Amino acid sequence: MTFHPDWIALVLGLAAVAVALLLLKRSGDRRTWLRRAGMGLALALIAVRPVVGADATTGRVSNLDVILLVDRTTSMAAEDYDGNNTRLTGVQHDVREVVTEYTGARFTLITFDNDARVELPPTTDTTAVATMAESMGYMDAYYGAGSSISVGLPVTEELLDQLAEDDPGRQRMLIYFGDGEQTLDEAPDSFSGLADKIDAAAVLGYGTSSGGRMRHSADRDDYVYDYEERGDAMSRIDEDALRTIATDLGGEYLHRASPDDELGLDGPDQGFAALSGGEVTSGVDLSWIFATVLVGLALWEAWLVAVRFRQVQRELR
Repeated sequence: MTFHPDWIALVLGLAAVAVALLLLKRSGDRRTWLRRAGMGLALALIAVRPVVGADATTGRVSNLDVILLVDRTTSMAAEDYDGNNTRLTGVQHDVREVVTEYTGARFTLITFDNDARVELPPTTDTTAVATMAESMGYMDAYYGAGSSISVGLPVTEELLDQLAEDDPGRQRMLIYFGDGEQTLDEAPDSFSGLADKIDAAAVLGYGTSSGGRMRHSADRDDYVYDYEERGDAMSRIDEDALRTIATDLGGEYLHRASPDDELGLDGPDQGFAALSGGEVTSGVDLSWIFATVLVGLALWEAWLVAVRFRQVQRELR
C-alpha cells in the first residue's frame, strides 16, 4: 500500500479531529462530538489517499495522448481467453499493461456496444483508467441489437479532432481492443480516415477460431442460446477484420491469447517534461471507503440538525 496525500485536506481533517476532541472534553454531549471527530478523521483518511497495488512513477509527464477503444458487446463475454476466461478479462489485463507502459501519457477510454461513448475523458490518472477498466462489463445479450466493429468510429474521430484543436503539438496513439465479430449484415466502415489524425496505432484481438460460449450477463449462469443450431451460441474471433482495421490505421495487429504474452507496442517516441512534485499512479484507490463513511456521518448530522430545527419551530409556536 502506498499513500498520495493532499496535504491541505489532511491538515483540515486533523484540525477538525483536534477541535472535536477538545470540545468533547468540555461538553456533556459525547455522541455528537465523537461523530464530528469521526467526520474529521474520515476526511483525513480520504486526504491520505491510500492505494493498494500502486505502481507510481514520479516526476514526468509525456506529450502523448492514448485513446483506448474497447469492444464491450456480448461476444466479449466469450470464454476462450487463457482457458475459460472471458475476452474482457484479457482486455482488462492489457489496459493495465498499456497504462504502465505509457505512464505519463494522457488516456481516454471509449467503449462501444450498440453505440459508443467516452467513458473516461482525457486524464493522466492511471488509477482511474485501471479502475474503470476493472469495473467495465459487457452488454447483456437481451439488450444487444446486432454489433458493428466500427460503431465507435464517429466518437473516436470527433475526439481526435477535438484533441488536435485543443493541443495540436501532442502525439496521439489509438489502441483498439476487440474480437472483430460483425453481427450486422452491413459491412463495417473503414478506419482509414483516422490514419492522418494519429501517430501510432495498435489493434489487439481476443478470442479463438474455435470460439467460446457467452453468459447472458455477469450476474447470470445461463449461456446465450443459438436457436438455429439448437445449442449454446459460439462467438469466434475474426482476425481478418481486425487486421483490416490495423491496416486502415497504419498500425500493428496483435492476437492476445494469454496474460503471459508480452505486450510490446510500437508507440511513438514520447517527449517527457518534468512535473513539479507530480506523480502518476496505478492501483486500487481505497479513498472511496472513507468517503462513504464521511457521507454517512454527514447525513446523520444533517438529520439531527433537521430534527432539532423542527423542535425549535414547535416551541416558538
